[in-house]
Amino acid sequence: MGDDSRPAAPPSLRKIGIASICVGAALASINLWLVEGAVSELERHGLTGGPLTAMRVDEVVMVAIGLLLAGGGVGLYGGQRWGRVLSLIAAGSTLLGVLVAASMPRIAEGLASLNYNGPSFSVPTGAPVLSPLWGIALLVLLNLRDVRLWARGITPAEAAAQGTPERTHGLAVASFVLSLIPFMLVTQLVGLILGLIALSQIKAAGGKLGGRGFAVAGVAIAGSIFALVAAIVLLIVLAPKHP
Repeated sequence: MGDDSRPAAPPSLRKIGIASICVGAALASINLWLVEGAVSELERHGLTGGPLTAMRVDEVVMVAIGLLLAGGGVGLYGGQRWGRVLSLIAAGSTLLGVLVAASMPRIAEGLASLNYNGPSFSVPTGAPVLSPLWGIALLVLLNLRDVRLWARGITPAEAAAQGTPERTHGLAVASFVLSLIPFMLVTQLVGLILGLIALSQIKAAGGKLGGRGFAVAGVAIAGSIFALVAAIVLLIVLAPKHP
């Protein structure tokens, strides 16, 4: 029997796979175009070495993330479990993509300023917004109940017999998503509150509601961000004042 006894892939995986292939290809292509433009700008001002290396790092990282997303999408489209694993890795790496795409052009400018005395110019930034938005969506979509059951090789009937929660709590998912969206800490505050409410309701439901992992992650991420901001503020307040 082997694979014949395993549950069929949810129909939604094909759509997610197509979307991931498109986003991955777009991410790689757009960043290649933007980074090559930045490299041309640096070369036009006679700059080589460190600044170009910084932009090449940007290029390699963003293209690699795009290829991971596209490769995972191919697996999801084909109903392969490795596609989910690869897609989750890619989704996590999109957060790295934000840092790289936002910081490398500034690093290149800083390195360029050390040996450049000509007219001021700016290095174009990559496309950091596209990747984390889809990364967050993937983390949510690939952890919904039907997809998780399929990944574990469990049919809905077997899940019911084992007492698996019937559905994922919407507030828990909202908490996770909002905690990852930066907007003057407002989204983190809302995500923290929703996560605490979701945890309380999931516990009261007696196993009929799922999503505890989403709620815990939302509370943990939002709480960590608030703690980090508080630490930074404290350091600024306690920093020695120079006359």
